[in-house]
Order: sequence, then structure tokens, then C-alpha cells
Amino acid sequence: MRFGIFASIALSTLVGCGASVRAQGGDGSVVDTGVRFDGSRPDVIAPPFDAPQPVDVPVVPVDVVIPPFDVPIGADVPRPPDVIVPDVMINGDARGEWRLTTFRFNLMGAPAQLTDMNRSLPGDPVGRYRVNGTLDIRDDRLAFAWAVLRNDHALISDPTVDIDEGYSATAFFWNGRLDNMARRFTTGAIGLDFAFETPDILRLSSDREGWVALFRREPRTTYPVTMVTRIDGQGLQISAGTSDPFVRARAALLWDLPSTSVPFESISADLSFGGGGVQATYVLDVPGPAIAAGPIPTGAITIVNGVRVAWAHIVVYDDVDRSGRFNSSMAGGTGPDILRGVSPIGIGVRLDGTPDAMFDQTPFRLLKPGWQYVNVERNSDPRPAVLIPYAMNNPLRPDVPISETAVRRRILDLLP
Repeated sequence: MRFGIFASIALSTLVGCGASVRAQGGDGSVVDTGVRFDGSRPDVIAPPFDAPQPVDVPVVPVDVVIPPFDVPIGADVPRPPDVIVPDVMINGDARGEWRLTTFRFNLMGAPAQLTDMNRSLPGDPVGRYRVNGTLDIRDDRLAFAWAVLRNDHALISDPTVDIDEGYSATAFFWNGRLDNMARRFTTGAIGLDFAFETPDILRLSSDREGWVALFRREPRTTYPVTMVTRIDGQGLQISAGTSDPFVRARAALLWDLPSTSVPFESISADLSFGGGGVQATYVLDVPGPAIAAGPIPTGAITIVNGVRVAWAHIVVYDDVDRSGRFNSSMAGGTGPDILRGVSPIGIGVRLDGTPDAMFDQTPFRLLKPGWQYVNVERNSDPRPAVLIPYAMNNPLRPDVPISETAVRRRILDLLP
């Protein structure tokens, strides 16, 4: 298995992310459980990954973590500047919206730091790495979106880690209770501890895993719904050597329609896989604002508890009948097309309207006015999903993992 720097960072961050979660016993004691937010999905195929990575990297076992710097062990490596925190406990209010700005971690004793700005690493001079994440904390809920990006892509890293087939972006949503004084959010027997660098810089950390994540208090931004939009990403076959051949591979936006389970394709493009049939780049040029809602199909907009909303999946499908339109009995239609990949990243849109008291219980509760990339979080409570936005000041590219056969990840129907 080829396992490069990007995979190492993705594994160490995504898998280690749960290390700051603590279980509270009946006696009030707190034990670091090392719970992983692994996003396990019973409806996700996770076949072996034999596709080459974009960068030529050495072959190492999957359970060996390599440092992000190509330096001998024990060599002097500049440490990121330490944040000086007063001895006194800093007070702050965790309620509100936060954006991930800094992630510090250690691999085999070598310190490393990623921020929200692209930078290269000595072990991969052609790659540019950054993080994208948001944290939304309320009295009774917590939502967290997280991504480690290489050249702005949420590339598949290693599907043996059951996080959306090794996807390097994930999210979770908790109903629970915030204790501002104790600096803890609890849900059931699990608690997430936090602290403050300043009243407007929140810190999550794990002494055991050796990482620190800093979040700046910052309202989430969106894109205007009327802007001309270009959505681009990559489709990557998880196991190209054993995958069913495509009749005609296409990437598409599939919009959820109200009052039906059949999605609507607004725009699509053919995919052409490169060497080895592993990777294909797609570009979806969304038309300009021909209607009041911009590039959103009129039929995809509906009122949910007082607010006009819309949302779309980003998919790869096999256009078996070569019609140029998605029509599949797998997704409520009658045609022969086969869904081969659904990105965990979708598009969420909030238009005008005044939310009623129940809007805060809908899958669209976190959307801000405008359009935004969202993680379609399937492990949320209540079901079936909550759309959790990423930061749009440095948006990611919504790549699509492609399964060997028909994908089991269903097209969610969230609009009533």
C-alpha cells in the first residue's frame, strides 16, 4: 500500500481527533476513552485501496505513522511558536460560531503545524496543505466539521480507516448539554473538554495524542446564491483494478426535490480517467442567475418551517443508457443508470424567510443565508442527517470516492 504524507496527516488528525473525548463514570471520575469520531456507516462500501497516490511516496505499512518532515529522527526541527497562556484560567463563552485556524501535532517527535492558509511541507514540496473546519456550540447541541486538505482537495487517504472510505473531511453533530463553567459539552456518558487561549480563541487538545486545535470566534460566511459558480473536484476509484467498467462516467449535481424521492440533475459533465483509471477531474460550471434564486433549479426550492431552502448531492454515476441525464431505479427513478459515488460534501442553500420555532430541529438548522459546502452528517441525532457547513473563506474541493460497484450510500431525501 502506498501511504504518503497526506495519508499520514489525515490519519493522525482524523483518527486522533477523538482523543480529547472523555467518558464520565458514575462516581464522577473522568477517563480518557480515546473515542474516535470514525463516522462508521453501515451503508458505505470500504473496499481495499490499491490506487496510487498523486505523489511518489515510499511504501510503508499502514500502521506505521511517518512524520510530515523528511528529516532524520532526532534532528533539530523548528517548533511552531508557543502560545503564552497566563497561569490563571481564562474565562470565555463557548456559545457561538468558531472557525478552525491552527492545528499542531507531533509525529515521531517531530512537531508540525497546519493553518487555514496553504503551505508546503518539506516532505512534499509540490503539495500545499491546510485545514478547514467549523465549530458551532449552543446550550443544547454541538456541530463540528473538519478537513485536512492537500492542494484544496479532500482526497481519499486510506479506506481501512472507516471515515467515509478514508475521506479526509468529516463532521459530527451532538445533542447534549453545555457547561460553560466546567468547560465541557456532554452527550450521554461522553464529554468534550475545551479551554480558551483568549476569550475569542477556543482550544481543543489531547495530551495523549499530542495535538492542539485552535478555533477563532468568527461567524460563518457563505456565497451569494446569484453568483456564477464553478465547482471542481476529483473522482477517485477506490479499487480501480477490480472495479466494474463504466459505460459513460459522469459527475453531477443532484438536487433533492420536495414531495418526491427522485433527485433532479441540474448540471453534469463527463469524466475521463487518467493513467490506471484511478483519477478523473470534473468541472461543473453552474449557470449564471437566470432566475431569482440564481443557479438553483426552481423545483428544488421549498419552504421548511418558514425558510426557503435547497440542497444538492455531488455524485459520480454510470450513464448506462447514454442519455446524458441521471435516471436510476436505485434512486427512485425507472432508468438503468448506476450510482457509483456520493461525495460526503454537498451544497446547502438558505434563501429568505423567517424561521419558526421548529426550524431549529430540521436538517437545515445550521445553514446561513447564501450557499455553502456542507458535510452530510449521517450519524446525527435526530435522523436522518444534519447539514454541517465548512468555512467558505477558503473552501475545499468536493471530491467523490468511487466504489467498485453500485454504491450503497443512499441519496438522502431531506425535503418534505
